[in-house]
Amino acid sequence: MRVIGHERLLLFTAATRNALLPLRDYVRRFPVRVVLFILALFAGIAFYYCLPSPLFNTPTCTVLYSREGTLLAASIADDGQYRFPALDSVPEKFAACAIAYEDRYFYWHLGINPVALSSAFVSNLRAHRIVRGGSTLTMQVARMLHPRAKRNYANKLIEALWALRLECSYTKHEILALYASHAPFGGNVVGLDAAAWRYFQTAADNLSWGQMAALAVLPNAPSSIYPGRLSEAFRKKRDQLLRVLYEQGTIDAETLELSLLEPLPEPPSQLPQRAWQLVNHAYIDGLRGQNIHTTLAYDLQCETERLAEDYVSQYHTQLGRNIGVLVADVESGEVLAYVGNVPGLGQKRQGYVNTVTAKRSTGSILKPFLYAGMLDDGLLLPNQLVPDLPVKIGTFAPENASHQFSGAVHASQALARSLNIPSVHLLREYGIDAFLNLLKKLGATTFNKSADYYGLPLILGGAESSLWEMSSIYASMGRTLNHFVEEGNYYSADFRPLHYNQAERTDKGRVQRQSPLSASAIYLTFKALREVGRPEEEVGWRYFSSTRAVAWKTGTSWGSRDAWAIGVNKRYVVGVWNGNATGEGQPDLSGVKSAAPLMFRIWGILPRCEWFATPLDDLRRIEVCSRSGMPPTEVCTERDTIFIPNREYEYPPCPYHQLVHLDETEHYRVNATCYPLEKMHHRSWFVL
Repeated sequence: MRVIGHERLLLFTAATRNALLPLRDYVRRFPVRVVLFILALFAGIAFYYCLPSPLFNTPTCTVLYSREGTLLAASIADDGQYRFPALDSVPEKFAACAIAYEDRYFYWHLGINPVALSSAFVSNLRAHRIVRGGSTLTMQVARMLHPRAKRNYANKLIEALWALRLECSYTKHEILALYASHAPFGGNVVGLDAAAWRYFQTAADNLSWGQMAALAVLPNAPSSIYPGRLSEAFRKKRDQLLRVLYEQGTIDAETLELSLLEPLPEPPSQLPQRAWQLVNHAYIDGLRGQNIHTTLAYDLQCETERLAEDYVSQYHTQLGRNIGVLVADVESGEVLAYVGNVPGLGQKRQGYVNTVTAKRSTGSILKPFLYAGMLDDGLLLPNQLVPDLPVKIGTFAPENASHQFSGAVHASQALARSLNIPSVHLLREYGIDAFLNLLKKLGATTFNKSADYYGLPLILGGAESSLWEMSSIYASMGRTLNHFVEEGNYYSADFRPLHYNQAERTDKGRVQRQSPLSASAIYLTFKALREVGRPEEEVGWRYFSSTRAVAWKTGTSWGSRDAWAIGVNKRYVVGVWNGNATGEGQPDLSGVKSAAPLMFRIWGILPRCEWFATPLDDLRRIEVCSRSGMPPTEVCTERDTIFIPNREYEYPPCPYHQLVHLDETEHYRVNATCYPLEKMHHRSWFVL
């Protein structure tokens, strides 16, 4: 058995050797260069994928800019750093300063400088500690990719490898931009943009040579020469850099002299907080951590915020705690000023609520739309008498704000005086469904319930909308007048988006549609809102408004919860809301007393402009009874000529003038059965 087992083992060994002979011969013939190629391939793949992806995954601030490029506001990043979104380009002054101070051979090497590294290695060995780094700008960018890594030779080797990889994938200009965007500038200030605004309160492009040199030396030792302390060491480094720039011929002697005299930056100041509610709005729109370029005009935004803050501080006992202001250009639809709440209120007293977009009871702010719609549909004449009498419709008993009644009042006066009872009668005649349809065509989106749900209180504030949406509708009405042409085409569009990140402003996001109201109906409505006398409590404001070509309307919701004032002319629309974000009422709160004064203050800082051109091609002249405002009958003695929309509507004649028969003394009314016909006097009598 042992012999047989041994023979089997020999046979198996021989078979295995014979089977491996071809593989041994193949290995002997396999070229060494193929092995080297495979190794090089794997090394190349490892080199290609050695960089982190993405390069930087750090959170950034949400930054708001005005239309001029001025900083409006910026949030702090999620990690507590003031780090603006990455730069696309670097100011020439910073590029010159950074290269002169950190890496004068930046444009010549491939990411590492062997001479500088060798010198640094020798110096560190002699000193038995790290006294110099020898890193290029590219290697510093590589170190920023893992800022918490220890400074040792192993990590320096990794940085060198990454630097080579960066040079293979990015241009020198892009590497400079990465450095400027992620370099530390002391404390929690990261990146050139954030440093420029926090240390000098201006954009990096506006910095002088002295200011830029001061920033350029900070990333080298941001903790040891922090602005505000160790000023002598800081000044020495900055001045040394300025002299190097002079020696290189980058700056002249005069610039050097002036730059050396410039003061060093003080400790970082707070960033501006203009239009702060827009930063929160940007979060909702998915723009967190981005540069947001808005349509806001910086000077107008600042002045509007100042007026709002002064107004609230002056009349705080008579106003609601919160306020919203919107100023927009009628023609372009661009929002120029946006105050979402009282400036400086912060988190106190619901200061974080954006009252421009918050839905609030509309009060009387919808009445002009009803007036214009009825004019357009031939259901109303501008000066037609409408009833202003106590009325109860089911359980609904509307009252005027003054708790008084006029008996009968012209429709235009009822609109200007914002009388509630005539408006209820007009809505009842026009139809709630028809009015909701008109509001939808005008661009309103919040009235999404049925007519039965709203009922007649709709016209008095029985529904909610926002200052943004209401101001947009008033602006679109003004735009319709501006774009009226003889063919009857009316152009209407919503406000432009407040923020855009495109290189050019476009109409993307705007809704364009044909206006449901004619230019003539809008013109007559605006005319009523501008020229007709106001009630006694508004007389002062009427005289003030007469100095400006403005059609304006106020509104107050039930329970004194909301005060509105919106004015529009050919160029601008100004909307103001005042109240409490919590929804509680405020004694004596009203559109006239609480919102209109601030609205007129804002109109006072806007340029004057002409009134709307009269759309004569869309108007026709008719004769009406002066007292009833309706087509006259043969017994109407006082007549007038007015303009109405150019439509072929049949209007009912004046029903109020009657022919009465009097005796010779005209003291008694008589008829043929009791008085001689030849002695009768016939007079026209106005009977309501």
